[in-house]
Amino acid sequence: MSRISELLEKIAHPTRVKILKLLEASPQNFSQFKNTLRIKSSGNLSHHLKKLEDLIYLDSDGLYKVSDEGKEAIRAIKSIESSFALKEAYPVAQSRRVFAVFLMLLAIFILAVTIVAVAMIPSSMTSQHLVGLLGGLIGSIVGVLGAAIGIKGSIMADGRSSRQVTYFPSQKDPWTIGDWVANLLFFGGLLTLMFSLIYAQIFSTNFLYKPLWFTTSVLALSTLSVTSIIISYRIIERANKKMNDQLVNRRH
Repeated sequence: MSRISELLEKIAHPTRVKILKLLEASPQNFSQFKNTLRIKSSGNLSHHLKKLEDLIYLDSDGLYKVSDEGKEAIRAIKSIESSFALKEAYPVAQSRRVFAVFLMLLAIFILAVTIVAVAMIPSSMTSQHLVGLLGGLIGSIVGVLGAAIGIKGSIMADGRSSRQVTYFPSQKDPWTIGDWVANLLFFGGLLTLMFSLIYAQIFSTNFLYKPLWFTTSVLALSTLSVTSIIISYRIIERANKKMNDQLVNRRH
């Protein structure tokens, strides 16, 4: 019998899974097992403990503890439980909120592109101008929809995962207030800069409050620079944490 088959046989009963999880939290003696698991028959409990040999051991103080093989079994159990949970899992509420904000920003982007396109329509519009305008708008909309579908797929995968898959919030690694602030400031700076350029483009060199618009653009650009560095740092930090966790799990 292979090691995998032996392991599956040992953890096949829910009582034995409960025993391993109890021992993961803290060592237990025989009486504690009986009280916690509400098993009246000592023979029944002894049978389950015997089935778990090699996964647990009895120390000199009469306490059962998890062996190294037992720790591997617990990780296997959690992995199996996570895979079953995926079928019923949905993205966390935070992921859905992120996607809603993203869609709103995409809608603003389409509006901005439309404003620029309309502003640049010449007074004597030809059929070629019209085809170019419609082609550009359709291309922008298709590109935005493609981005939305891709981001939604990433968020769905991230929400179903027990580990962090992307930068989006997951069940194990939700966004903090700092993440929200950094991302909203980033997109806010991006949209502000975009609309400043649109306004300047529409009104050429004689636009109203020119110094104010230039100042706003500089502030927006500064915000973009700072927040992009913060977001990049957070992504790298999460990636390093994930790799460290994997290394720790392999060592144990």
